[in-house]
Amino acid sequence: MRIPCLSLAAVALACALPAAALPLLSGLLSDRDSVPRYGRIELSATVGGAYANPDDPDQIDVTAEFTAPSGRKWAIPGFHAPRGFKVRFAADETGRWTYSLRAKDASGISSLPGTFTVMASTRHGWIRIAANQRYFRHDDGAPYHGIGFGYPWNVKEAVLDSLKAAGANTIVYWNSSFDWEGSGGGKYLIESADSGLGHYDDRKGARVDQIMEWCEARDMQLIFCIWPHPFLGDEINPGNKVGGWEAFYGVNPYGSLVKARDFFDDARAWEYQRKLYRYMVARWGYSPALEHWWTVVETPGTDAWALRGPAVVEAWSQKVRDWFKQNDPYGHPTSGSQQGNEDNYWANGYKIFDLSNREIYFNGSSHLSVVQETGKLWSQFKKPIVIGEIGNYKSPKTFHHALWSALASGAASAPYWWNYPDQWSPENWGYLKAYAAFARDIPFASMGAPQRLTPSVPGASAWAMASDIAAFGWILNENGSVAGKSIALQGLSDGAWKLEWDDTWQGTRVAASDVTVAGGKLTLQVPAGSAATAGDLAFKLRSANSLSARPATAPAPHLGNMSVTLIGPRLLMHPYPASADAYRAELYSPEGRRLAGGSSAGGPMELVVGRLAPGLHFLRWVCRGKVRVQPVMP
Repeated sequence: MRIPCLSLAAVALACALPAAALPLLSGLLSDRDSVPRYGRIELSATVGGAYANPDDPDQIDVTAEFTAPSGRKWAIPGFHAPRGFKVRFAADETGRWTYSLRAKDASGISSLPGTFTVMASTRHGWIRIAANQRYFRHDDGAPYHGIGFGYPWNVKEAVLDSLKAAGANTIVYWNSSFDWEGSGGGKYLIESADSGLGHYDDRKGARVDQIMEWCEARDMQLIFCIWPHPFLGDEINPGNKVGGWEAFYGVNPYGSLVKARDFFDDARAWEYQRKLYRYMVARWGYSPALEHWWTVVETPGTDAWALRGPAVVEAWSQKVRDWFKQNDPYGHPTSGSQQGNEDNYWANGYKIFDLSNREIYFNGSSHLSVVQETGKLWSQFKKPIVIGEIGNYKSPKTFHHALWSALASGAASAPYWWNYPDQWSPENWGYLKAYAAFARDIPFASMGAPQRLTPSVPGASAWAMASDIAAFGWILNENGSVAGKSIALQGLSDGAWKLEWDDTWQGTRVAASDVTVAGGKLTLQVPAGSAATAGDLAFKLRSANSLSARPATAPAPHLGNMSVTLIGPRLLMHPYPASADAYRAELYSPEGRRLAGGSSAGGPMELVVGRLAPGLHFLRWVCRGKVRVQPVMP
């Protein structure tokens, strides 16, 4: 239902003022009066007055301030659309929200109010970096592990359905002129040669809207590449001749302002860029389907890097990363990349951006290259590792090995194979599905200080990740079977654990058993039987959360400011109101036994608590030295 929100007081005020005194807001409409948590609400309004460029916020700036039930305020930019201005927003708290839509130009500011209600939902919200700094989580604390492909253009809804069915949850999409889908609207840049510098091409905007909404409907993520290298290259491959893959600057409207070599550090170009980024945040930043901003793809393919040197691009990288940090209210992470040769190791870039985004195209994109690069990246930068591109040829075995080596060596996501569907083999569907099923219940975000292990296995290789509550790994014998091999793990918490062995090719469970960790160590014996001829297997360990003795009397309960949701074996906690303060939380049984505990550097957190017995449990959490306790009912 479309709700008119123009207040009588606002009408009276507008009529009482001289015509040119303030920008007149009229026809304010909300596309809904209630919305699920993390669902989109869209405000539309008409702003009276003539503006040479309504896309320019320096001429007419439309924003909205949203106020949450907790009192937290969100400043959200708007954008110009073909029929007026729009503001898009997604809320992270349930309850009644209020907002004020504002229009500002040289004459002053006018505003109109409104309200809407946010209902509980099963959505998890935007992607965040987990407290362990190695993996991802959603805003509500649920774990997230990206599984997907480089699908940079010609995205089709039916293909997304196929990917979803195979277990994929993420695609990589380019802001490029190579996407001829969406009634051809994808073939333009967001700021296109047709729209002109400082104007935004609504055909491309509508195409990105379409893809984003497709992803939202499927609980899939989109990694948005803002500047693919061909659109910042010209002189290094002049004239778009054969082999001139780098040179598409001719369709970039910044060519009317500066040479490609000067794009990164020209002050005038930056003024237009920051407005472009504002527009992108306004139009798509709300979406929980937007995983992260990939700001620049393959820097050596740009004129500035090739003709002037890395320092120019790296200074820009720091500036654009800082801009998003300060101006994206939803906090999407950022990344940037070099090409995939072994010497394209961009240490300064990995240091600058929120994620370490490494492309791998050397040594046949082998699993050994994956293991090597993930090891270097984590040891130097302690950030989530994303293999943004890998492969680029039809090799099912290489694809399979890339998946499992990345998981076992600590990558935050499965490696993104380039490019689907051009370089794809039928067997890969099954390999992807097996991987997705295995990774689905790993509590990546809740693992405290996960360690990478490389156990010594005679006649085979093994890699593993281990933490206090979970461990997983992959053992490979390229020349025979892994049956009967032993893997020594360490860094686990003492007690009972559940062990599972999986066939990585078929996605079937080979064996399952209970094991006991003592002194933080455990030796695994690869099972025989159906695994006797297997050249590789994956294993997964989950702590059984043995209960430790606690005093019989639980702390006296009183309500605290923590939103608590129990989903299966996971307890999701969200400070209320939202806070960046660090805290520690512990869950106790009705009789006062400690069931689980963990720490958060701030924001949501997840505890793996298993299946709780009936009765009133208690969550005890400590923040700023104060202890709070609240009841939890299974």
